[in-house]
Parts: sequence; C-alpha cells; structure tokens
Amino acid sequence: MVSSTRLAILEVVNDLTNLGDVPANNTAREVSRKAGLPMPKTCYDMARNLLDLMVKKLPGSIAPYESSLDVRVAAAYCVLGLSAGNTGDLAKGRAMAMSGAKRYGQLINYGAGLDHATFDMLARIDVANIRYNLTQVAAVVATADLGTKILTKGTTIADKENKGEAVTPDQQRLLLLDCFDIERNLHPFEMLYVHNYSDKELGEMFAGVDSETVDSYGFKELSVLLSLSRHYGLNAAKSVTEPVAKAAGVNVKTWREMTLR
Repeated sequence: MVSSTRLAILEVVNDLTNLGDVPANNTAREVSRKAGLPMPKTCYDMARNLLDLMVKKLPGSIAPYESSLDVRVAAAYCVLGLSAGNTGDLAKGRAMAMSGAKRYGQLINYGAGLDHATFDMLARIDVANIRYNLTQVAAVVATADLGTKILTKGTTIADKENKGEAVTPDQQRLLLLDCFDIERNLHPFEMLYVHNYSDKELGEMFAGVDSETVDSYGFKELSVLLSLSRHYGLNAAKSVTEPVAKAAGVNVKTWREMTLR
C-alpha cells in the first residue's frame, strides 16, 4: 500500500517536473497552505512540495522503502534540481541516496559471501539489487555534486579543438540532465564512478567497436560525464566511489566484482 502510494506520487512528480514553469493551480496552493508547505508558484514548486510531503509523511523509518524506491525518490529530487536549477533539491537527493547506502552495501556483502552455485539460484530481482542498487546511489551522488558545481561555480567549457561551440553552464546543466537516468542509463556512471576507468582504458575498451554497440554502452553520456568531471575537478574515486563505499560498508574491489558477477 505504501509503496504503491509512493510510486503514484513519483509519477505525478515526474509530470509536474516536465511541466516546469507552468503556474501552479489554486488547488495546489490550497493543499500546500493546509499542509504548512511553501506556497507554490510553478509546477516545479508543486513537484518539490509533493516530494517533501511524501518524505515527511511516509518516512523510511516508519515504512521502509522496498527495493531501490528510496533511490528513485532521490533521483526525482535530482531531476527536479537540474530542471529547475535548484541546488537545494540536489542536496536533498544526495542525502537521501547516501542514507540508503548501508542497506545496499549489506546486499553486496551478502552476495559476495555466496558461492557461484548459490548466487545463480537467486531470483532475478535479488541479483539486480545486488548488482545495481549501490551504483544507483553513486550515480545520484555524482550527478548532485556535478549539478551543484555547475549551478554555483559554473564556467563555460571552451572548445579547444575547434570541433564545436563552447558549452555554457546552462547547456552543461541540460547535458547532465539528459545523461541522468538510473533505470535505463546506468552503465556510464558505473564505468566512471564505480570502476574508475581512465581515458586510456576507455579508449582501448571502445577501440574497433561498432557505433551501435558503443551507443548501447552510453559512450555519448560517458563523454559528457568525463568532460564535466574533468572541468570541475570532480575526482571519480575520491569524490564518489570511496565515500559511497565507506557509507555502504563495502570494499571497493568487492563492489566492482559484484557489478560484473
């Protein structure tokens, strides 16, 4: 019941975020007033109020999140923050994702303790949770950190090779938003913020690979993440991988192994 309610709210939040700067309606203003929430001016504000209300009224301490639903809520905050240009939303998303890291670390440690025969007997959803949930946390953390840097210290990325136009902070924000999808586009985040592959390693990995396969691995998104991380000095290992692993209580090597198991 609680999970279905959360999922329904997330669908509405997604719709409101897509509507963006469209003015909030009177019903939303009245509901916000009665709930003691800030008076919404736009659909962005309505989405934020809904997320805040859900987290407050249906906290994980009372009704634990099933599967990786808490990370999906965290991701919704990040999408809202990047869309509206609001660092407060990014901070909420980051904090919520990190708060679930310990639980997902326990899944990794559990999976790592199983022999291959027993691991292969696990249900598909359990294997997916072990392989991907903590990586989703890392994706949220990296996106929140990059988004915050763009919004607070954004500078234009110059085109040093004359192959295209310089990229402004606002364009960077939208490029990052296009990259961020923890359900359908996790692989670029895994390669950079879990495995910490270097430019050289990535070049060797994709050398001679056909364009369709390269696209399926999210090479375009990976290039954006690499460029932004380099420009804003976000060290993948020290800023994302190691802090997330520490919060989760896992060994980085074990984490990496479980994403490939």
